[in-house]
Amino acid sequence: MSGTNVYVVQLHAMSLTTAGPPRFVGVYSTKELADAAGEAALEMYEPSRMSHSVIIAPLDDWVHNQAPKDVA
Repeated sequence: MSGTNVYVVQLHAMSLTTAGPPRFVGVYSTKELADAAGEAALEMYEPSRMSHSVIIAPLDDWVHNQAPKDVA
């Protein structure tokens, strides 16, 4: 039996001069939705300034307060 995953999307600055903490975009039920949300969020920025990442996290970890440290 496989568990349910959630897909957490974040934006990241590409330059060290503008780098800061990742910007939270949202949590999605599928990788396809997460990728689309990440690409849509990037439209507000110049292509060379930002990138996005999708973190796959087992839902049970979130329910039991064991979320990945970089998105909690």
